[in-house]
Amino acid sequence: MSNYNDVKRVDEDIAKLAIEKNLLLERQLQSSDPNDIFKAQSYLSELEKNKKKKDIRSFLFDPFDAYYTTGGYKQQRKRVSFDVLKKVGDTPVVGSIINTRVFQIQNFLRFTDNEKEEGYIIQKKRSLFDKKKSKVTEKEVQKKIEYIVNFLENGGLKSKWDINDDLHDFVRKTMRDSLTYDQLAAECERNRRFELIGFTAIDASTIRILETVDLRFRQQSEQKYKEQFGHLPRYAQVYQSNVMHNPTTKEEIVYYPWELIYAQRNKSTAIDKNGYGTSEVEILLDIITWSLWGMQYNGNFFKQGSNPKGFINLKDGGVNMDVVNDFRQTWRQMIAGVNNCVHGDTDIITVDGLVTVGDLFKEDQKDKFLKIWDGEEFVDGRVYVSGKKQLNILKTNSGLEIKTSPIHKFKIIDDVTGLPVWKERKDIKVGDVVIIDNNGTYGRDVVKELIESEEFVDMYDVEMYNERHQFIANGLLISNSHKIPVFSGIDLEWVDLQSKNTDMEFQQWMEFLIVMLCSVYTIDPSELGYQFQKAAKIFGQEGQKERIQHSKKKGLKPLLIFLEKLLTKWIVSEIDEDYELKFTGIDNEDEMQAIEMVSKKLTAGVVSFESEFEKAMDRPYDPKTDTILNPTFLQAQQMKQYGGQDSNAAVDEMTGEEDKGAQNPFEEYGAETPISGGGRPSQNVMKSLKSDPILSQAMKYIDENLNIKD
Repeated sequence: MSNYNDVKRVDEDIAKLAIEKNLLLERQLQSSDPNDIFKAQSYLSELEKNKKKKDIRSFLFDPFDAYYTTGGYKQQRKRVSFDVLKKVGDTPVVGSIINTRVFQIQNFLRFTDNEKEEGYIIQKKRSLFDKKKSKVTEKEVQKKIEYIVNFLENGGLKSKWDINDDLHDFVRKTMRDSLTYDQLAAECERNRRFELIGFTAIDASTIRILETVDLRFRQQSEQKYKEQFGHLPRYAQVYQSNVMHNPTTKEEIVYYPWELIYAQRNKSTAIDKNGYGTSEVEILLDIITWSLWGMQYNGNFFKQGSNPKGFINLKDGGVNMDVVNDFRQTWRQMIAGVNNCVHGDTDIITVDGLVTVGDLFKEDQKDKFLKIWDGEEFVDGRVYVSGKKQLNILKTNSGLEIKTSPIHKFKIIDDVTGLPVWKERKDIKVGDVVIIDNNGTYGRDVVKELIESEEFVDMYDVEMYNERHQFIANGLLISNSHKIPVFSGIDLEWVDLQSKNTDMEFQQWMEFLIVMLCSVYTIDPSELGYQFQKAAKIFGQEGQKERIQHSKKKGLKPLLIFLEKLLTKWIVSEIDEDYELKFTGIDNEDEMQAIEMVSKKLTAGVVSFESEFEKAMDRPYDPKTDTILNPTFLQAQQMKQYGGQDSNAAVDEMTGEEDKGAQNPFEEYGAETPISGGGRPSQNVMKSLKSDPILSQAMKYIDENLNIKD
């Protein structure tokens, strides 16, 4: 028995020592002496390091990433770079979608104590199985909530003069980044007690995941970085493919898990994503490009004077040719302007070989009709004199050179989308990538030098009779505007060759693209101000209301849920882990539908009013203090009390008299039992019978025929 007591005493001593150790560590962490804090943190870090962790065996990242990674961070596996996503996110339709969602979210960024209003509340966390709403009435709890709200709305423990983000700034910046890149980031500021004192949003496009998260790089990561609390840095700030350095300490800007808020909405198990998410902009890249092309196509008619495809027929065959030539020249100058003119020393490729444009007009100035190489095939074309134009020269790294007018168009690689687009010579800059002809295939070259001369020289234009409107000149791919051919005759007639490409078809195409953009972002086009006639005809106003409700439920609500989890995890729980942030007023429409369903159940008698009252009020129904004004309930209560003991008791309570039973209506006429009692009726009864002619005759018949005696 003594051995057992000794063992028990040893266990108690061990438990006491463990408590003393924890108290000592807590005092050191809260100490004002930096040495004590450092020693306590080092001890805890060593404990975490010595713990045996069972690492996951599966690949979570690109298995071939190790062969071409050089910067110490995970390379993004996106179709385009973050820079391109940023520029595409600023395009008109996508920018409108993102702005609309951000503005809608900001409507919820105000504290409220009414859960039916749009806003947010701070509440104590409830158990998963606690169906009742918590009632916050304690002054200490209210004081804690007030502290958390002030912390959120001020961006931490900062004065109004500090450079920091308040709640609106923080959410506006981070959610815009999330909707553009599918990642957001904010730096957490902590004091030496490790307490959160502030948060600031940073450019999410500069954040990369370090190789420290990959088991294959564990050993070299431990050699490069120092562990803190058992963790290595997890993120780095990268700009132009290099990890940035702090300008003061000259150290790499890397973040431990508690130093950076980093979140993705569209996470994936795909290892080729390399740990990064997929933004809606990336998914919609082709749709956005088509939309931009559609707007550019329509805008060209206003910006560049493009003409509809067709020709002018001069019906009068006897008109003087000098008149026709004058008309042709005037029409060209009015319609063609100075578009797409090349110098006379420009070489073009024809079916007969290489031809210098100027050599075609040595004998006369008439138009020349040839089959010209457009980069893909030989196409019927026309070369003609366009007059004197200002001379501009473009040179490339490979030695190509061409002389054109200032607004001649070249096919280049766009900086934003990375796709080939047309760009005027005056807008091209050194370093732009131009498309060239590479022995029958397309190649690329870089602009080396640009010269803008004040000299005006004779120039020529080339017209291609196909849909591409392009040709190869001096090895570069350049464009021409469609021109209108003029036929013999002076009686003018316009013949339209483009009637099938109607404005309605263009409108339908643009509407389709907008709908596709909105569908990926789960937003109704009417929320952006787009009113499509077909949608109104099909759905009507009620249908539009339902679509907007669906849009907010499927698009806005998930964003708010994502944001409330983010704010709770990284900010609210850091202040007090027993509290959480909840957005309110999200499900008002759903609540109205639930009320309608309960009303139908009550009317049908499926559930009782008392039970529904208890669900709504979190307490039983008290008939003395509570009043339910529902007509069905009131009618049921009246029927329940009508003629029953409850009604009699209520009357007795009001009159103060005890119920003695109902009085016999025949007592006032005497004690004798009438007829059925075996005797004669009383005198009072007989008087009553004689006053009734029907009953008096009946009694007379009984006396005479039935022989009833006294």
